[in-house]
Amino acid sequence: MVNSTIEKDINDRIARLSLERKKQILKFIVSLEQDQIQGVPGKELCQFAGAIDKDDLVVIDRAIEESCEQVDHDGW
Repeated sequence: MVNSTIEKDINDRIARLSLERKKQILKFIVSLEQDQIQGVPGKELCQFAGAIDKDDLVVIDRAIEESCEQVDHDGW
């Protein structure tokens, strides 16, 4: 019931749009279908726990803290 109401509302709204806007919507819908999130279950990642040396993690953390949240005004 709810799906048919949503689909009718979508169809009604699309029907009122220009051909160019309809093309944009189609492109968006296609992108939604293709953007299926793929990943690895967390259990499979457990094998990597502890793989990075603790001293290296400190260096990585420090680099992130120093480099993040800075704006390169010439880089945009």
